[in-house]
Parts: sequence; C-alpha cells; structure tokens
Amino acid sequence: MQKSSFFNSINGDRKYNASDYAAYFGSFIGNGVYPNPGNNLAVTASGGMNISVAAGKAWINGYYYENTGTFNMSIDPADGVLKRIDRIVLRLDHLNRQIALSVLKGTPASTPTASLLTRTSDIYELGIADILINNGDTGVNQAHITDLRFNATLCGTVSGVVEQIDTTGLFAQYDSAFNDWFKQAQNTLSGDVAGNILNQINTHKSESIYQLAGGTATAITLTIRETLENGVPINFIASANNSGADTTINGKPLYKPNATIAPTLTAGRAYTVWYNLTSSCFFIKASATGTTTSGKVLAGETYSTEVDTDQVGTITNNGAVTITPSLVEQVIAEGYHNGGGKVEAIKLIAGDILIGDNSNTGSTTSTAYTKVREITTSLLGGTIRVKFNLSSGSSSGSITAYGRIYVNGVAVGIERTVNGLTPITFTEDISIYVGDKIQIYTKSSNSSYGSNVSGFKLYIATVSCSNTL
Repeated sequence: MQKSSFFNSINGDRKYNASDYAAYFGSFIGNGVYPNPGNNLAVTASGGMNISVAAGKAWINGYYYENTGTFNMSIDPADGVLKRIDRIVLRLDHLNRQIALSVLKGTPASTPTASLLTRTSDIYELGIADILINNGDTGVNQAHITDLRFNATLCGTVSGVVEQIDTTGLFAQYDSAFNDWFKQAQNTLSGDVAGNILNQINTHKSESIYQLAGGTATAITLTIRETLENGVPINFIASANNSGADTTINGKPLYKPNATIAPTLTAGRAYTVWYNLTSSCFFIKASATGTTTSGKVLAGETYSTEVDTDQVGTITNNGAVTITPSLVEQVIAEGYHNGGGKVEAIKLIAGDILIGDNSNTGSTTSTAYTKVREITTSLLGGTIRVKFNLSSGSSSGSITAYGRIYVNGVAVGIERTVNGLTPITFTEDISIYVGDKIQIYTKSSNSSYGSNVSGFKLYIATVSCSNTL
C-alpha cells in the first residue's frame, strides 16, 4: 500500500491521526533524551527514599515529551534481607495517550537484576537510570544510581536534522575529566619522578603480597589500600581456623563463590578473595570443595577438600574381583568375597536373598509412633529391600494401624496404613550404611487396639562387589 502526507483537505477528504504525525517525526528524529544540556532528565538522590528527575525533553517513536521542572518520585522501602534494582523509565503509553516517568520495582534477590523494558505496540519504555537498593537501606545512595541515558540500547540521545549534540558542552565534560586525571598524574610525577614511580610500583606490589590476617577467626581485618571496586582482589594468610562459621573481612561478609555460605579457613593457609560491589561482600576465589574422608579413598590416592589439600586415602586396594550370581548367598553370609574385598553394593537379581530376619510378632497400642522391631546391618551397606506385614487389632474398619520404616531412629520410609485384622505385606527399597539399625515403628488410631507387625525381614535389592577391604 502506498502512503503520502500531508495535503490540504477538500470537503474533508484528507484526515490524519496522531500516529501519522508520529510516523513522520519518527522517520528522522531518533528515540532518546536531548543531550543538551547534559543534565536533561538526569536522576539524582533527593533525601530518604526519594529521587528527583531534572527538567528535560525526549522523543519516543515520533512522540514528544517534556518535563518542564524538577519531578520528584518516591522509591519503595528496602527489603530487610535481600537487595533489588529499581529502574526509572520514560513510558510511552498508547492506551492512556501519554508519555510519563515511572518506577519499575526490581525483584529482591541476593544478586539482583533490573526489570526488562516493555516494548510492544501499546507500551514502549526508555530506561533513564538504575538504582541499587541494598537490604536495610533507609535512603537512596547517589553512588548507587547508574545513569542509562547514554546507553543506546536502553535509552540513547536525540540527534539528527532537528538538533545536533552540543559539542561545546560535551567536550567541556571531556576536558574536565582529562584535567582531573592530569592533575593526579602531575602530583605523582612531580619532584623526584623516578622515586614517585617507584613508590607507585611498591604500593601495587604490596597489594599482591599475602598479608597475615588481623582480627579474629571470624572477624578478619586486612589492610586494603585500593578503593573497593567490583572485582578488586585481596590476598591474605589466615591466622586462625574459622571452622566454617560466618566470617567477615573489614565488616563485609565472606562467602563461597556464588553463595551465601562462609568458606572454611585454616590457619597458616593463603587465600585470595575478590570484592563484589552489587552484593557488598567478598567471594573467596574458587578452590577445592567436598566432604569425603581418607577412609573412603583408596590408599595412596590423594584428594582435596576446602578444609585442606593433598590428603591421602587409607582404604587398602586388593585389585579387581569377579563375583557370579551363584556366590551371592555365600558372599552376603560371610561379608567377604574370595579376593578379600568387602561387599559394598548389590546389583538387582531375580528373587529375594534374605540378609536379616526379625519375624517375631510385635505390637503397640500407642497412638504415637513406637519402635517394635529392629535389625542391625553388620555386613552390608547399599540398597536393601525391607518387607513387613501390618494389621490392625480390630476387625472394625474404623480402627487404623500405621507402620513406617526408620533408620537409626529417623523416619525414611512411606507411612503405611491398614484397617482390619487381615495382614498386608509392604515392600520398600532404602539405602543404608554398614552398622545402621533398620527399624519398624507402628502406632494405632485407638489406644484400645493394637497395631501389629510380623515378618520384618531385609533382603538384597542390588549386587556387585568393590575391590576394597
């Protein structure tokens, strides 16, 4: 379809909408704020949880906006635990036929991000500024306001045939920034130039040396000569064990990488941490982690955890061993195979092989879970199968018997229920360690009737052998 505009109307045959004019202006005036003066629609903190937006002009998709004076806005109170980033936007709203400033409140998080801009046929937003609200903040911090006006993706500046950038003001800003830097360089290089440069080198060198931590094991104090900017690294030697307890460095939390858990520090060991500006904390440089122990690693093999490095396993290596299904019952009965290795896991086979039996009937009339039978696993660890029969002490369907598998006094199985005298057999597979106590706990819905258990037995659920003793 061909379109053209604008022409005089004859008897009302030429009518134009606001969208026609917006399309016309949008063809040569880009989206964004006016760069002249430099504080056009700039966002500043104005005390408490309040901000001010300076006077200024902007264009969005051919529609014009002007803020004729300082516009004040309120920011919602900070969260007590988590941080968030609120985004100040200029919103073109076709449904309400206006362009207006608004606050996109961020989602609280330990590492927050700003809300995405809406850009649809009905709503189109430009990002003016992002504001970091730390947990517990009682006021907006000017240092936590990020100016987005000159970000071409989020906002941008108006330039084109109507009005060009005022290069006088722009380069005045560049000159001011350069002069500030040059004054600092002059101070550094004045007088004994070689001596001052050496001092700068020595200062930088001192930041790379691992200093001995001061303070306490959990409230560390360090000498930090640099400004705490995002990513600044700091090296130190721990002077005490913190045993994994919550720890701070110069009052700011120390965490494992991308977590809110303190690392375990060992006295005499060197550590590197880096500062995270958004979360206002230190993260320890990624290192070894884990919770295994020497008794779970083959002798002569080394491993590392966050507690220490170069630890050595102690399990004797007896070489590879083969086991066949015909030897399974003997292996379980004796606990060892012909190579001397201990059975640690079981592989699924046809049928059940009994490895523990406490079939005597047990009962309780308690309405709270009570242990009625127990089997200690002295030879086998891994996955086992538990079977038991459960019945109520009454033929009435209104009396319920409850049964549940426990390990070392802790419930691990599914709660089973039965109404009536006829026993029901329940089967369940659970994971255990050698020496665990496998128990059956029962209770009754009525203390006048018993909850009865019989046939409490353990079977192999899985079978294979390790090559270790």
